[in-house]
Amino acid sequence: MAVAIAVGGVLGLLISAMIKAGLQTLHYAMRQNMIMTNARKALVGDGDKMGVIGSVRLAVSVKALSDDSLALTPAEGASSSFVLCPPSLCLSHHSLEEKRADGVSSFAVGYYNLNDEGLIMRSTAPESVALVSAYLELDGADARLKSRGAWSVTRLRNSP
Repeated sequence: MAVAIAVGGVLGLLISAMIKAGLQTLHYAMRQNMIMTNARKALVGDGDKMGVIGSVRLAVSVKALSDDSLALTPAEGASSSFVLCPPSLCLSHHSLEEKRADGVSSFAVGYYNLNDEGLIMRSTAPESVALVSAYLELDGADARLKSRGAWSVTRLRNSP
C-alpha cells in the first residue's frame, strides 16, 4: 500500500512537471508568433492598412535619404512617411501618426540605385533611388525571448 502511494506521488510529480513544461512551451510559441505577426504587419500590412513594402511599391519617389525614417511621394495624394514611434512603427500622413505595428524597437532604411553598369550602389540623391531596404528589430517581450529582425528590399514604382 505504501509503495502504491509512493509510486502515485512520483507519477503525479512527473505529470505536473510535463504540464508545466507544456505551458511554458505554449507561452514561448505564442510570444514568437506575436513577434512574427508584428513584423508582417509592419512590412506587408494588415487588412486595408498598407505596410512598408506596399507603400514603396506604390511610391513614385523618395522625398529624403534618412537612415531612420522613410518619406515617400505616392503617385496620387499627399506624401507619407514611416517613422519609429516607440514601441511601434507608425505611418505619418497629413500630420497624423497611425500605428502600423507594435513591438518595433528599431527601424533602419537603406536607399539604392543601379549604376551605368547595372550594379547596385548606395544612392546619394533622393531622385536616383530605385530600391529601398527596410530593417526592423522587434522586441522579444522579456529577457528570455530575444529580439528578432525582419528585412525587406523593394523596388519603387517608376524605377527602371
